[in-house]
Amino acid sequence: MFDDKNDLNKIDGHNNPDDSNDNLEMDIEIVTDKEIIQSHYQESIEEIKTGKVIQCEDPQSKYHKYCEEKIKENESKKKKSPISSLLWVSVIAVVFGTVFQITVTFTEPYINTLIHGEESNPYFSFNTSQNSVENVASTQLVNDGLDSSQVGNLHYSPVAAVAEEVSPSIVTITSTVTSYDWFRNPYENQGTGSGIVFGEQGDEILIVTNYHVIQGSNKITVTFIDDSSVEASVKGFEPEADLAVIAIKRSDLKRGSLNNIKIATFGDSDQLKVGELAIAIGNPLGYSQTVTVGVVSALNREVKITDKSLELIQTDAAINPGNSGGALVNANGEVIGINVLKFASNNVEGMGFAIPINTALPIIEDLVNQKPKPYLGINGQDITDELSEIYALPLGIYIAQVVPNTPASNAGIRPGDILIEFNEVKTYSMSSLQEELANHVPGDRVNLKLLRIENNRVQSYNVTVRLGNRIDYEFHR
Repeated sequence: MFDDKNDLNKIDGHNNPDDSNDNLEMDIEIVTDKEIIQSHYQESIEEIKTGKVIQCEDPQSKYHKYCEEKIKENESKKKKSPISSLLWVSVIAVVFGTVFQITVTFTEPYINTLIHGEESNPYFSFNTSQNSVENVASTQLVNDGLDSSQVGNLHYSPVAAVAEEVSPSIVTITSTVTSYDWFRNPYENQGTGSGIVFGEQGDEILIVTNYHVIQGSNKITVTFIDDSSVEASVKGFEPEADLAVIAIKRSDLKRGSLNNIKIATFGDSDQLKVGELAIAIGNPLGYSQTVTVGVVSALNREVKITDKSLELIQTDAAINPGNSGGALVNANGEVIGINVLKFASNNVEGMGFAIPINTALPIIEDLVNQKPKPYLGINGQDITDELSEIYALPLGIYIAQVVPNTPASNAGIRPGDILIEFNEVKTYSMSSLQEELANHVPGDRVNLKLLRIENNRVQSYNVTVRLGNRIDYEFHR
């Protein structure tokens, strides 16, 4: 053990003046300042930890310079570069943000399903973004629009561009109807028409066509542009407007077929002008994706079809059997009408007709949402003044057919009866009957006054009928 100052002097290389041997030199191995102080100055342990020792206070000490360097070295270690700290913070933030984003992306659909549940069959409307291209894109149904940059190309045809754009929206509809021969043996008949893909609801892809295309069918098959076929169901129909909406399940289609289907874009038929380009696309006589070209020949033509009158667009674009339900489009590829019929006569050439799309849209919305429609169950023909004089019949609606197991048949109404009043309102035409029916809902009870001719005598009678819901009677899903 060394003690007091004399011991320190020996360590510093100085002889003790009291030592008898002046020539004795002590070679002492210099160890670290920390070891020296631990051996001699236990009270300075705290100072040693900071790198400071008692000898550092003495400028004459040979350890003074060494200690200062150690102190500076220790202090520099304690100082952190602000740039380095900022860099580490940035790296950690980026890593954390990336992990968070990936987690949110993959878990959000499941969290939304747990919180809100799965919404099925939301209300359909053309006035919402529900059927926008952005919404449809997630289901592989696309709408790319026309390429106007090709207009200057000498080989460019606006009709070709429109046909290429719209054709994936047009489908072939095959209706199977059961008929009976003279011996009441059943057999199946098939007819074809066209349809337009216009939207989707839940798992269903929606198609509009003419009512007469699917009327009375017990099976409906839809064929797309890639020749894939799938069975369809009826969403709703409106005979008076000759419109019907059918639907197929997206899950019934292969992914490749979904990629080939497009949602049609609807235009504004109220803005049409006579002379505008009109392109009819459909499947006449079973020849799919047929394109014919003409112009808008006239607007608001009142055309009588069987027992109803419709205001239609007239065009000279060829509309042949099988075109019914197809699209009449303008030069922008927008659907402006739904092809419905043509006048077939040796004396008439180039007179086709289409339902204006603005007339069809509100009806289509009601059909998609399956708005209840009151139903009576009769097919009738107007007894006009001329027919009244010829056949000596009173004015009214001649009931040509009563559909079995409907409100009319259950009330005892028979074919050959003449309807003259509906809830005490004079009713002399099918159009006036439809107007009165529109004021009621399924389940309402209405009073009818009819005439019946028996034994050359005309007798009147009254019945009370409970109206049904139209879709419950003609199509059973």
